[in-house]
Amino acid sequence: MAMHRRLLLGGLGASLAAPALLAQPQGYPNRAVRIIVPFPPGALTDTLGRLTARHLQAALGQSFVVENVAGANSQLGSSRVAKAPADGYTLLVSATHFVAVPAVTAKLPYDPAKDFTPIALLANTPLVLLVHPSVPVRSPAEFVTYARAQAGGLSYGSSGIGSSIHFAGSMFASATGAPLVHVPYQGAAQSVTDAVGGTIPALFLDIGAGASLAAAGKLRAIGVTSAERSPVLPDVPSLADVAPGFNIGAWYGLYGPAGLPQPIVDLLNRHATEAMNSPDNADTLIRKGNVPGKLDARRFAQYVDTELQKWARIAREANIRAE
Repeated sequence: MAMHRRLLLGGLGASLAAPALLAQPQGYPNRAVRIIVPFPPGALTDTLGRLTARHLQAALGQSFVVENVAGANSQLGSSRVAKAPADGYTLLVSATHFVAVPAVTAKLPYDPAKDFTPIALLANTPLVLLVHPSVPVRSPAEFVTYARAQAGGLSYGSSGIGSSIHFAGSMFASATGAPLVHVPYQGAAQSVTDAVGGTIPALFLDIGAGASLAAAGKLRAIGVTSAERSPVLPDVPSLADVAPGFNIGAWYGLYGPAGLPQPIVDLLNRHATEAMNSPDNADTLIRKGNVPGKLDARRFAQYVDTELQKWARIAREANIRAE
């Protein structure tokens, strides 16, 4: 009887231990992992991808290599991840484009709701409207008046069709009647170059990069896209001052191909979230106006699903579509 009881307890202990063992991905990673950023180097998406890669490499003991695969308004790099094996060795770090591009594009080479596994929310950030110093405006109201006075409207640059920046400009134009002309680029860095050089008079940008450009005198900050002023730019009003209720921002996430095993998803979520919330990284992100992500994988998947629906609704209501 005693022997039988010991065997029974031993078997029960083994069965209880089994889920814990299964929760650890066996042998992952045992070779280099690619993190694809579907934009050129230099913008916040690229920065967050590299912060994540550096932390994952240190935590997991394998190389995590960032590869910039720009083109087709983020579709080229995203489609590579969608078609990759679901083994955790090809990942994607993308901006709000992930949920906004499908809202304005009739046909994509992938299905954002079915062909990816959401892993982790990296950060949220408001945007800021900036103008070249030669543009004679210093407030949202002056900007709207100036735009209305321009024959053919006032051009603004963005990081691409369907980006949060594209949406911000279209929504602001719709709310104020300002005739704004969208000029899409293959990534935010190129739009910044042209704005600083005076090729385009205005652009929307993530608040961290925008605040740095304003502090250097390269561009002038006119208004933030959050409902209230940002502590990063305390003297810059909200665009809601002239467009009541206006509130839009960007967010950034980590994804894998559809069918990624849950133990790998949970492992990557834990370390990616740690990367964003480590003391040094969190302090840097917050000082630049960003909010580090803190969602577990299940809640992030729900967030992505909700955002896909939200941006599709915004596109319909504001009549935003691919040019």
